Order: sequence, then structure tokens, then C-alpha cells
Amino acid sequence: LKFVSELRHALTALSLWRHRRRYPVVAREMRADDVEACSIASWYHLFPRGVTWKTRFVALDEAFVQYLSADGVAVGGDGGEEDDSWSGSQAECASFPEVEQRIDAVIEDLGPVLPKLNWSSPKDATWMLQFPCQSSRDVLMMLKASDYIAHDVAHAFDFCPEQRRPEFHLALRRWHRLNAPG
Repeated sequence: LKFVSELRHALTALSLWRHRRRYPVVAREMRADDVEACSIASWYHLFPRGVTWKTRFVALDEAFVQYLSADGVAVGGDGGEEDDSWSGSQAECASFPEVEQRIDAVIEDLGPVLPKLNWSSPKDATWMLQFPCQSSRDVLMMLKASDYIAHDVAHAFDFCPEQRRPEFHLALRRWHRLNAPG
């Protein structure tokens, strides 16, 4: 019964969130709790095992979230030769070895993954790299290049009277090809 109640709350909040632009006037104001209920980290554990794709979560610290909200796409190298194909000043590449190690460990466990921040996946950044992501560098590039991810970081609570800073989680979901060729 608790499962059904929590799932109903999450689905109602998700419906309000998805239709906020089409229907600007809703029956009640969007609360911060409603927005957080739509976060994958809030509802994923409600499903029994085997009902949805395997997902592992990586908690993100404030420095990494600030990196996601900064302009530009610069991802640290893989330790090989320095790429000097960019002319002009060298952009300083951020490095997050702890986060990268956790991402690589999940990829080693699950195989190729689809990254998702609390609410959105970087589906608008496929011009950078085709899914699935095979390494932490792929994941970081997809997150940095996505406007959906930038929106999650900067504007998640814009329609709420109370503003708060959420705990950001990176959900790494096992990749499945849904429309297999053939």
C-alpha cells in the first residue's frame, strides 16, 4: 500500500512537471517536494527487481555540479599525448578522479551505460557522441554538452515558491538497444 501511494505521488508530480509549459496554470503550485519526487533517485527503489533496467547511482559533490553548470565543454585527457589541435589559449580541463573512478567501476559492472542526472538524460548531446557511453570520459562529455543537464542544474525549482539546492545523483543505466536493426 505504501508502494502504491508513493508511486502515485511520484507519477502525479511527474505529470505536473512535464506539462508545466503546455498548461501554465495548474490546480496547485508545484512544490519542491514534488520536483524531488520526480528525481530518479526518489522513485527507482520503489520498483521490484527486474522490472526496470539495472541502474547504479553516483552521488555528485558540489564541485562537480559547478563544473556541469560552467560554460564550455572541456574534459580531461586520457593520459596520452596532449592534443594541441585547438589554437589560442589552452582551456583548463577539470579533473574529478573520484567521480571518474566510480563511473568507470559502474561501467565495468554493467557494461555500456546511458547517463541520467536527477531528472533528465543528455539526449540532446548525441551530436558529441553516439550512445551508449563506454567510459567516464564519454559520460562527462555527454553531461557537459547537454542543455537538458544544464537546465536540471540551474532551473529545476524555477516553478516552485521555495527554492532549494538538491542533492545531485548521476544515474548510470545499463544500455539496451530497443530498436535492433534487422
